[in-house]
Amino acid sequence: SALDHISSPRSTPIETFCGNSVFELLVLRKLSQISATQREIQAELRMMQQTAGVQVRI
Repeated sequence: SALDHISSPRSTPIETFCGNSVFELLVLRKLSQISATQREIQAELRMMQQTAGVQVRI
């Protein structure tokens, strides 16, 4: 499905938003933005770890 790319062990189960009301679509869009932001932060932390040799726990 179109939402497969936001699947992540910690993300909210997308199956709970199975309706297609305007509100639920907005919630899904917000969830995808939040999880994308989390991935960007984790990627940046990983780069910082490799650069500085520092361990950062998420």
